[in-house]
Amino acid sequence: MRLEYILRTIALISLVIMLQAPVFSGGFISKKTEISLGNNAAAEFEAEHPPLDNPELQAMVGEIAQSLLPHTETTGYQYQVKIVEWDIINAMALPGGHVYLTSGLMDFVETEEELAGVIEHEIGHVDRRHGKKIVERDMVGTLGLSILIDAADLSNDQALVGFFGKQIWVSGYGRDNEYEADRMGVYYTMKSGYDPRRGLKRFMQRLDEMGGDEPSGIDAWFASHPKSEKRANRIEELIVEFEQEGLRYPK
Repeated sequence: MRLEYILRTIALISLVIMLQAPVFSGGFISKKTEISLGNNAAAEFEAEHPPLDNPELQAMVGEIAQSLLPHTETTGYQYQVKIVEWDIINAMALPGGHVYLTSGLMDFVETEEELAGVIEHEIGHVDRRHGKKIVERDMVGTLGLSILIDAADLSNDQALVGFFGKQIWVSGYGRDNEYEADRMGVYYTMKSGYDPRRGLKRFMQRLDEMGGDEPSGIDAWFASHPKSEKRANRIEELIVEFEQEGLRYPK
């Protein structure tokens, strides 16, 4: 994605929100606006990467997600977890509750525990509002008046898919946000009764093991996430921390 397009995208979003959204201590994008942006971005994203035509598999993923959600701290979002047609190994969460798993990721995961861990990680991104925080951060950058005026030529939908869909997919949420989502994913899966050692930790270990063998399928994951081996080690530390706090799951 060209830098000029990214700047114009951010400029338009900033212009819309500066005119419509109140400023508050937790940021200046309201939850209502966040959900609206996410809904529009999801529609554009699915136009490019349609949901997989497999009702049984889609239903299975939805059932796992519904079993996890009561154990999260998320409020105010209507979650939709979908598999999209894409042979790369990746997952993404858009603001407002849209979670996407690629068909390549579904081919890669070996157990329900691994799948639950990935879904909870993505729910962690939504729960901590990482998407809207990234928008707010980038909107603080220096944007000239000419850019704001030029950006007005872009439609809102174009801006949304450019920023939320492609930018987050390519660049990820950043190391700190990924680690925070790992923390929430481990915590939520343990509360839900899943074993995170067989889940998110094992998933990261297997990604690291595959890294040198079949790079074409996992390039997207490594491009948008921190190193898997380091994350697997950190996940083990989180598990031990939560166990020491008394959190247990079926052995």
